[in-house]
Amino acid sequence: MADNGSEVRDFRRAVAGALEGLWPSAVSAEDSDTAKLVEVAAQQGWYQLGEAAAADYLVAAVRELGRRSCPLPVADAYVATILFPEHAAAIGDGELRPVIIHGSAGADTVVDDAGTATHGVVLDHAADTVSLHPLAAAHSLAGLAAPALREVSLGDGVHSRRLHDGEAQRVTALLRLAVAARATAAAGRAHELAVEHALVRQQFGKVIGAFGAVQQRVAACQIEVSASEALVDEAVEAFLADRADAQIAAALAARHARTAAQRIMAGAQHTLGAVGFFDEHEAAWLFRRVHTDLSHLGSGALDDRRGDGVADRLLEGEGLPNFHLGDRAEAFREEVRALLTRFRRPDPDLAAGVAGEYDVEALRAEMDRQSLFALNWPEEYGGKEVSVEEQVVLHEEMKYAGGPVDRAMSATMLIGHSLLRHGTAAQKAQFLPLLHAGQMAFCLGYSEPEAGSDLASLRTRAVRDGDDWVIDGQKLWTTRGNTASHVWLAVRTNPDAQPRHAGITIFLVPMDTPGITVQNHTALSGRSPAPSSTTASGCPTPAASERSMADGV
Repeated sequence: MADNGSEVRDFRRAVAGALEGLWPSAVSAEDSDTAKLVEVAAQQGWYQLGEAAAADYLVAAVRELGRRSCPLPVADAYVATILFPEHAAAIGDGELRPVIIHGSAGADTVVDDAGTATHGVVLDHAADTVSLHPLAAAHSLAGLAAPALREVSLGDGVHSRRLHDGEAQRVTALLRLAVAARATAAAGRAHELAVEHALVRQQFGKVIGAFGAVQQRVAACQIEVSASEALVDEAVEAFLADRADAQIAAALAARHARTAAQRIMAGAQHTLGAVGFFDEHEAAWLFRRVHTDLSHLGSGALDDRRGDGVADRLLEGEGLPNFHLGDRAEAFREEVRALLTRFRRPDPDLAAGVAGEYDVEALRAEMDRQSLFALNWPEEYGGKEVSVEEQVVLHEEMKYAGGPVDRAMSATMLIGHSLLRHGTAAQKAQFLPLLHAGQMAFCLGYSEPEAGSDLASLRTRAVRDGDDWVIDGQKLWTTRGNTASHVWLAVRTNPDAQPRHAGITIFLVPMDTPGITVQNHTALSGRSPAPSSTTASGCPTPAASERSMADGV
């Protein structure tokens, strides 16, 4: 969040405290005092956030409302204040309670306002106008949503004007962001309830949280919650800084929420079991809120597939937004981008000045000169000290550029830091200069016909023979094995070690070692790319290339 993060957190706690006596949980969506809720919202300034352009405070309030399945339209008030600042006082006092309507003023429309709105603000995207109308009539609709959606008719407009360039897109992005935050918060609350349930519910003599399937489902849901919250936070920061990528950041947050919230909710109810499907439990009401919000994000003006959504913006050439990692890291980002631009060659088959492929060798040499393959290595090995955020920036930008030196960077991450921590002096002297220069063409020897990520099942064995090790076995899906100079090879050196993941040693083996054979695989595309099968049969490996993992694992 912004520099005033502690103040925003205090505000969010204040919102939660106010709701505790009015709308304490999602079950309150069935029967609540919305008139009192409106009064408290006005007293505590929830309707005044638009006047302060406080998008961070808005999202803080929306998240607390979402956790309780409450669709009080504070984001609508925020946007209405931006569109009609002359009515800010009436909106802030709660006398004029707007709900945003996309379309035209003539037809009846459905709103999600907890039954509190007094006016409709009509954003007519086709006519490029905005108008303010009192609600002439309203009635509740039967359906999934709780509180019920309302169909409203509008009276004559009391104020209208033309929209400025991009104004409709900006306020729509804010509304989209608020709905995404609310849906994610509701799903996140369901996830919390599922975790609590997994710690106490017993089956077969154990709490269900002890079972791997439940643990994996809960972990996957937590990742989805964290990712959605991070995307919303980043979009908020973009709006607060008035960054050019604010709207695509909001669209991206909404696009992720539209799929993630559904998965989180499904995972939570799977863990909760039958209890989560009955109205006595919060999850049933959170389900209603999540899917009502997803219906907003999946249709109409808030749909991210519209012309101002993620896909259209990317097709128009607008790149994905970066997480802002601080001034120092963002300055380094510009340096990395300039470096990439410097070594991007013009493509003779394209229009004049259009960049094509990279001059990889020249780029590699310059990165060696700047020690970019040796970030945070010790100074004695030619390292370059940077922050964690700068490391993230380098990897982000290199990936966005198509990974021109991807193999060298992977070697540095996996082999370089392992050698620095566990290697002998001779190993460091032999291999660190190659890694520093980006010249280590390695492949990863982990997967086998019967062992993928589960290294505990690997069968490739190494047996000591005097000063050497003799390796026998097969590796599969060895990416770039056909062009590698070395393989970072996981083998079993102690078949009797317990538990099964013990007794494994890593070797760094030259690929031209006698006994190693490589077989390429033909892909569905018809090409014979990097994935290969590598067989080591009686392969003698010098003991100097051995690296045992920490503590003999």
